[in-house]
Amino acid sequence: MGAGAQRNLRFPDLGLSRCSDRRPLLERLQRLTARVDDTVAALCSDVMDVALEGYSLVKVSGRAQGLDELRRELGSRFAKTRRKEPTPA
Repeated sequence: MGAGAQRNLRFPDLGLSRCSDRRPLLERLQRLTARVDDTVAALCSDVMDVALEGYSLVKVSGRAQGLDELRRELGSRFAKTRRKEPTPA
């Protein structure tokens, strides 16, 4: 067997070794990514809660404070969409 063929046979082993050496790093990155995703979801939920609370306050006291236009604008953002009822077959 020539030197080139021997070099090609050893190369896959080197590649597998590097791949398994990187597996712990990949697993740590995947756990970190999952934590970031959870954090973003929690933050978005908190932001939505505060926005809805603010909208509720504007609805209650906005008319007395002259905030009718703001209330209407926010109302379009928080309007509930109604689902169409499925038609019977």
